[in-house]
Amino acid sequence: MPFFDSDKHLIHIMMDMIRQNYGGKTYDFEMAKQCSAHAGHMALIGHCFHSDVAYWGSATAENVAHETVIYRNFISAIEEIIRKFMNSEGHRRNIEEHPVIGIGTAVRFEEDGTERLYVAQRFRH
Repeated sequence: MPFFDSDKHLIHIMMDMIRQNYGGKTYDFEMAKQCSAHAGHMALIGHCFHSDVAYWGSATAENVAHETVIYRNFISAIEEIIRKFMNSEGHRRNIEEHPVIGIGTAVRFEEDGTERLYVAQRFRH
């Protein structure tokens, strides 16, 4: 069963990491709502996938990822997701080239006790 990052602390941490490397970005709360819904959907079914472009609203690009959370260390999971995005030309380009970003997160709890963090990011100019 997934839960949403209702206090948004993970999103703030991810935004801080992005801003440190890529300067000022504007956070779009409407896109963030869409991202949260998509991250929750991915967590619910346990699979990472891009959403249908018809539901992006004003967004022009999307990054999605998931990472296993080890010993409840969500910061390390976020750092690993950011590292993966930065090592992927397309994902990195989305972050670098778009000044406006929305982020959503959700966590899936597996029956074996594994926690998996799901992230959706959307971007626009």
